[in-house]
Amino acid sequence: MAETRTRHRGLRVDPERFDFQLTSKALTGADLALLANVPAGTISQLRHGRRVDRDSLLRVVDALEAAPTHPGLARLTRVEAGA
Repeated sequence: MAETRTRHRGLRVDPERFDFQLTSKALTGADLALLANVPAGTISQLRHGRRVDRDSLLRVVDALEAAPTHPGLARLTRVEAGA
């Protein structure tokens, strides 16, 4: 009998780092979804460490890169060492 392998499609990000980026840029998940032109569910999937398709992830990354960072917010939040 042949072994069946499940292929995982899509990419995932570290949820803690993703939340840190949202916070340091003063964005909600809904804000980022609008900026990235992706469904709000895509942002939720990323926040929970689930896989999303490459094109959606790249749109989210581009939107995060374009959003200004608020240094005061970044100093108030943290990502655990080694994360």
